[in-house]
This record gives sequence, C-alpha cells and structure tokens, in this order.
Amino acid sequence: LGQSEIIFFTKSSSNDFLYCLLKNGIINIYKLDPKMKKNFVLDKEIKPKCQFLSLKETKIHKNQVFNPKYLFCEINENSIIFGRTLDRTLIYYNIFEDWQTSFLLKSHTISIISIKNNEFITGIDNGHLYKWHIDIDNKEKKVDIELLLLIKSNQNAITSLYYDEKLNIIISSDINTLSIRKIYDFEYLNSIKIKESKGKYITDIKVSEFNFIYTLIYVEETDYNEIQAFTINGTYFGKYEGIIFNFQLSKTGKLIVNELEKEQLIIKVLNPVNFYEMQYKEIVDKGVSFNFFLEKPNIIYYGIKDDKETKIKIIVINAKESHIFYMNDIG
Repeated sequence: LGQSEIIFFTKSSSNDFLYCLLKNGIINIYKLDPKMKKNFVLDKEIKPKCQFLSLKETKIHKNQVFNPKYLFCEINENSIIFGRTLDRTLIYYNIFEDWQTSFLLKSHTISIISIKNNEFITGIDNGHLYKWHIDIDNKEKKVDIELLLLIKSNQNAITSLYYDEKLNIIISSDINTLSIRKIYDFEYLNSIKIKESKGKYITDIKVSEFNFIYTLIYVEETDYNEIQAFTINGTYFGKYEGIIFNFQLSKTGKLIVNELEKEQLIIKVLNPVNFYEMQYKEIVDKGVSFNFFLEKPNIIYYGIKDDKETKIKIIVINAKESHIFYMNDIG
C-alpha cells in the first residue's frame, strides 16, 4: 500500500468489500474474490477531493484520546461517510457512482455511527448527541442532511458510541460515564459510571448477545488498558486488566481480547463473566495491533503494524484443533 499505512479497516454490510483507510486520507476498497473465497483484490482507490475545515486539537491526557483521528461509517451499501475527530467537516462518498461531496457541521465531531434508514449519529465535544438523516440525490450528485434530534447526553466530550439494534438503544460514553438512551427519541434510560474512575478514560463500548456491557478503559497511572463489565442495568461485575489493544465479542458472548504478553501479540478467548481463559491462547505476531474484528463465527480480520509496514491478516480459528493460521495478507 505504498508509503501510507492503514489506520482503520472494516467490512461492508454486504460482506463483499473491505474498506481500508490510509493515513494519507485515501480509501482503498478491496473486493472479495469469490474464486479464492477469503482473498481480497484491490477494487477501487478513492482520493479525497474535499478539504477538512476547522480542526480543533484538544489534548486530555498523554494517551491523547481526543487528538485528531479518523471517523468512518457506512450509510448503505453504496455510501460511506469519512471525517476526522474534532473537525467540523464530514465527507460523503458514493462508491459505485464515483462521486463525493462534503458538508460542514456547526460542532466538532468526536464519534460517528450509522444506525438505519439513512440515519447516523454524531457525538460532539460538548457532550451532545446529534441524530441526522441523509438524503442522497445520485442524479444531481448531491446530498442533504437534516438534523432530526439533539440532546445533551453526557457531561463531557463523547468518546465513543455504540448502537444496539436488538435493544433499540444508543450508548454514548464520555471519559468516565455511559449514557443509555432509546434510539428513536433519545429518551434517557440509565447511566453507568466506571468504577474508580480517577485517571481512567473510556475508549470503546460493546454489548454482548446477553446484554452485558463491556468498556475498554485507558488507565493513565499504568499506561495500560482494562475492560470493565456491567449488566445493562448498570451492575458492575468485574474487570480484566492487561496491555490490551482492543477486544471483540463472539456470537456466544465470549470475550476475545488482543493484548501484549512478553513482547508478543496474543489473542485470548475469555469467559464473559469471570474472565477465565477458555478454548485457546494463541501468539499472533510481533508488532503493534491497531484494529481487529470478528466475522462470525470463526474468522478474525487482524491489523498489525511494525517499523516497515501495516498488514491485515485474515485468521481462521479451527475450533477442533484450537489453532490459528494465516489465510492472506493485505499490505
């Protein structure tokens, strides 16, 4: 991928494409090769034509959770939105019609998530949630966005968003508190404050099939991360500590963590309640993990970077042999 590293990647909702965001702002779209099953070939390269405006840097602590980074969400199978945290510009790409445009918001965005019916939600640096509807005119090659709803959801800047379609809720976090609301009208349901929150900062949220909430939290004192777990009603039931880069949840509710042990990247499967190790513990590679996600039931897309390059490795978990092997590298 040249001299620019991958900073984020995800699958399309159709599972036909893999989106890769590069540090230089280019989006590479890889198409699944049906003959090779799990291999991807470069299908399209999108170079942003629009400029970002009003970048505002805010350093909260040494981990720099709020420093500028990229935002991404898929509106539908043809459309994606791309932006930067703490910027006011969002860029819309129509992938198959091959055009793009931008729109300028009034607030500095930190988080973005797509929901349904051409709607998406942005989390703002003042703790507000905005719900938008996007109207796409392919003939005229233009988009209009309509503000449907806004509310003061959190006391501080919103660090992450999670949408649960089954529960029909949106969860927004600031540095130490989760706010749970109904997706339709943002009606307040519950708040959860992380345990012993001084010097701790929420960076990610996920909800299991059994309605347990897991939060990835940066701990300033140790410069490591921990995972704290709660019931949907806010009852705290434990934490898992380590040099954790990121985590996922399996369909059966198991916790899959990616952490550093003895200078090696490890993937572990943990019991979702007591955090005991289950099934397997595998060494993945050396380097730094920047992202991974689980394609149900047994395929992991895993991003890793070292001094030379970034790669995405497609890892297939063989449950019978408890073994991981590499299918393909993109890089």
